[in-house]
Amino acid sequence: MTQATAERFSVGPWEFDLTPTGDLAHVSYAGIEVARGIQFVVRDDAWGTIVGDRDVRVTRRSDREVVVEMRSRHDFPSGAVEATTRIRVGGDRLRYSADAVVDGAVETNRVGLVVLHPLTQAGAEVDLTHAEGTRSRSRFPEHVSPHQPWSAITGLALDVADGCRLHIALEGDVFETEDQRNWSDASFKTYSRPLALPYPYRLEAGEWVRQAVDLRVTGTRATGAVDAAADPFGPFAIRSDRSAPRPRPSLGVQLGPRDADLGADEVRSRVERLGVDHVRVDVVCENGGARGLDQLDACEDLPVELALHLGDDSDAALRAVRERLARRRAALRAVLVFSLGASVTPSGAAVLVRRALADQLAGAVVVVGTDDNLAELGRGEPDPADADEVTFSLTPQVHDGFERSIIETTEAVPAMIDTARRLGGGRPVGIGALTLRPRRSLYRQGHRIDRLDRDPESVDPRQHDEFAASWLLATLAALAAEDVSRVTALEVSGPRGVTDAGTARLTPSGEVIAAVAASATIGTPILDLRAGLVALPVESGTLVGDLSGRARHGEVDGVDIDLSPYAVRLVTPVSAPDPKASS
Repeated sequence: MTQATAERFSVGPWEFDLTPTGDLAHVSYAGIEVARGIQFVVRDDAWGTIVGDRDVRVTRRSDREVVVEMRSRHDFPSGAVEATTRIRVGGDRLRYSADAVVDGAVETNRVGLVVLHPLTQAGAEVDLTHAEGTRSRSRFPEHVSPHQPWSAITGLALDVADGCRLHIALEGDVFETEDQRNWSDASFKTYSRPLALPYPYRLEAGEWVRQAVDLRVTGTRATGAVDAAADPFGPFAIRSDRSAPRPRPSLGVQLGPRDADLGADEVRSRVERLGVDHVRVDVVCENGGARGLDQLDACEDLPVELALHLGDDSDAALRAVRERLARRRAALRAVLVFSLGASVTPSGAAVLVRRALADQLAGAVVVVGTDDNLAELGRGEPDPADADEVTFSLTPQVHDGFERSIIETTEAVPAMIDTARRLGGGRPVGIGALTLRPRRSLYRQGHRIDRLDRDPESVDPRQHDEFAASWLLATLAALAAEDVSRVTALEVSGPRGVTDAGTARLTPSGEVIAAVAASATIGTPILDLRAGLVALPVESGTLVGDLSGRARHGEVDGVDIDLSPYAVRLVTPVSAPDPKASS
């Protein structure tokens, strides 16, 4: 199951993708990417996206100009937003305008245009125009910024490359910019309605939202057409590098909310087929009770990564945890210490757990951080003094579920891990939960998060498809390249799992996990998003995956292979790979 693909347009020096939903993506000028995307977005009161019914039409298309018009309706429980957008591209300008009117009344967190800036602009100096007419100078963040680098702007300008200067005018509201690497997106985002204002907010019947984004490029390359480039998705050749083998990260899976219903024997059978190092079990410790502790029964003979969510009056609950761990036969690999009342592990919590579980922690690492996004880790700034490692969770679909955007989140991984390592005082960094969809909404007003459950929206229909496997392999390759200590990915079974709930067969993602887990060491990861390829050398061969959504042909270590869209294959050379061989 794959999504409808975007159409690539070329007009003069401009190139861009037009998505089926009327968004612009990968906007380039004279071969230079100037915007990762421009979108008209409608959010509900929990930051969910209301895509709506969209009618996208190209009304003019020539060598000199392209015009696209879209009409859309976005339904809310008590009303709707009806919008007309227009995109005009020609000469040295690209303009995207939106006029939206409310039918009924709606509660929303955002209605308007957003501009996504590519990560190639990290560290670039930018000149800002503010709402009151003043100007200032700043830089796009290099390290992931937990807070907005600037606010109250109506325009920005920066040098993008080779003497080209990009000017972005923002009309209809005041805008600000955030670092989307906090949520694993490969972009910075400029958007309207400052987050300092209350949300959700109400738009009344008949109220209009009118905005526009105007891009203009000046400079020495401001004329001329784009040079034709070789097809990046043509035949490929990969040479695995095993000259410097490294230990792979500790690899595990989560015990999902319904996985224990399989029974201990069946859970053990599936986990042993995967060959992973641990199973994560979550326990909520509050009000004297340890909710979820009985889930350990399903993992009695399996190494466990125990995630403790501490609330009020957790002392008695920790005693119950200690008593249950004392009866276990298998190893305790790690204890993740989280807080029910704070976004990050508070000071003293790790010491509390070390004291309470002292006799059970032999050989186990104590981990602090957040059970949520890197944004929460950065805003809360954990105290790592009493911990062995730091952790956060990773999911590619906080903002965008388009397949190319999901794959591109791997671009953000290096800066994310570097930022987490800095926040952890140089300690090893692990990924406590790697999931294709967010497990739960963090930002729904008045909603109490249950750390043992999942939201209905946590299920992605592509979870058992090859696409999920290619995303997983790309993400594992990116994380391994940054020397993360541990990764706990997906769940044992079911709609978010790596084994089929009924047949117990491994899904394509499960096959990836099993192949990586079977290898004590890995070679140098290869992740080439331009070519749409990922390769991870393991001891039994090389895992190769297509990231482009196209059928491919090439060779890996001298072996000819064909890849269907998003397929992953374990390529075994004619002779066993020599760990000392390199190319």
